Amino acid sequence: MVPHTAYLPTIRDRGQAEIRVSTGFNGSELQAGYQASDKLILHAALLNYRNRRSGDGKGFRSADLGAGYYYAPPNGYWRLGGHAGVAYGSGTSGSSACFECVGTPGTEYEVRYTYAYVQPTALLQTTNQTWGFGLRMGRAYYHELTELRAEVLGGPILATSYAGHQGTFMQPTFQYSWRVLRWLAFSSSFGVQRFLNSSAAIGTVNPLVGQLGLHVILGKGAK
Repeated sequence: MVPHTAYLPTIRDRGQAEIRVSTGFNGSELQAGYQASDKLILHAALLNYRNRRSGDGKGFRSADLGAGYYYAPPNGYWRLGGHAGVAYGSGTSGSSACFECVGTPGTEYEVRYTYAYVQPTALLQTTNQTWGFGLRMGRAYYHELTELRAEVLGGPILATSYAGHQGTFMQPTFQYSWRVLRWLAFSSSFGVQRFLNSSAAIGTVNPLVGQLGLHVILGKGAK
């Protein structure tokens, strides 16, 4: 399960929206957010990850949908709150760079999953900068988790199903964004996803979040 980048908003006012395009260790991602009220923010994301070590383009795709609620203390710098949401993803991962190469064959996993999460969030905002931290905590359910393995090269493929497996994970993520124009900001994100239980392996999946992003900010105050 490749992690989405936790959504940490740079928008600040009711009616504003942002679109963030980013890429990095956990693939390429498109995020969007809309501030529906002074406290309510809606967000969505699409993630595409490809295993760069594999020549067959295997990887993951997933979608994330959620909402956040924020409280702004009187000093005007901090915003404290959190997000909750759901995600769906599918793909193929492998414990070797090639499933049936010359030499010892590898193992790969066909995966389809959903998960729900909550995410306490803290933002420190100045005129042009935002420092953000989010701790995403969730529970994943694997509708499909099939291990494909060959004992010998060219031999029969053995399939073992772990469908129904569930896993609890935590994902702390830091983000720094710098607004160079009222409607444009750059950001960098870093985090890691860790499962608290792993009764079944799911192959080699990069747990790191490390992305550079570009935000386009629309609406009031973004001209």
